[in-house]
Amino acid sequence: MSLIKQHLQTTMNEQEELNSMKDTFIDSIIDSWDEDYLRQFAYDSMSKYYEDYDEKQFKDMVLNQYGMKELAALMQRINNKSKDTPQGAS
Repeated sequence: MSLIKQHLQTTMNEQEELNSMKDTFIDSIIDSWDEDYLRQFAYDSMSKYYEDYDEKQFKDMVLNQYGMKELAALMQRINNKSKDTPQGAS
């Protein structure tokens, strides 16, 4: 085996080992979390992901990934929520 092939094979093996180590670590951490913590982590992650979207980008994303039915339901929930909120309340 040439030195280049040997180096590439070693590098690939090291990368596969590192990926396996990361996967095992991530799985063990997630397994230790309760449902409330998982929910909070998911909420925080999604909130951070969407924070730079403007209204059009966000609506387009919902429409493209979840469809018109979900976008309409989301808009209805927002309208209902604003009707339930007393005037002057934040």
